[in-house]
This record gives sequence, C-alpha cells and structure tokens, in this order.
Amino acid sequence: MNSLITSDISTSADKQLTNPWKGAEAIHFFLLCQRQLYQKEYNKGMKTAMRLLEYEKELGTKEVYSIVAVACYFN
Repeated sequence: MNSLITSDISTSADKQLTNPWKGAEAIHFFLLCQRQLYQKEYNKGMKTAMRLLEYEKELGTKEVYSIVAVACYFN
C-alpha cells in the first residue's frame, strides 16, 4: 500500500496531494467540530475549529472560516 501511494505521488503531474491522509484528517476534524457544537461543547468546538485552519486547502476557505466563525460566536 505504501509503495502504491509513493509511486502515485511521484508520478503525479499535480503535486498538491503530498500526504494522502491529510484529507481524511480534515474531514475528521470537521465532523468532530460539528458534533461538539451540536452537543453544546462550545469551548472544545472552538479549539477544533481553530485546528481546521491547517486544512484550508483540503476543505475550502469558505467552509473552514464559516465553522470557525460559528464556533467562536457560540463560545
């Protein structure tokens, strides 16, 4: 599996995806933040939302800053 990932990265013309797990981490933190906000754990949700700033390229600028704004508002 690792050899497939590394060969795919090295032969790819688009070098944006250097770490294939980064997208999975981004979705994980996005869903975790949403769950924390729905469970009214606003402080945890805001901390998770701030972590999403590292994943702006994977999730999109609008989505990341929208959830950060909501989390900060409720905190």
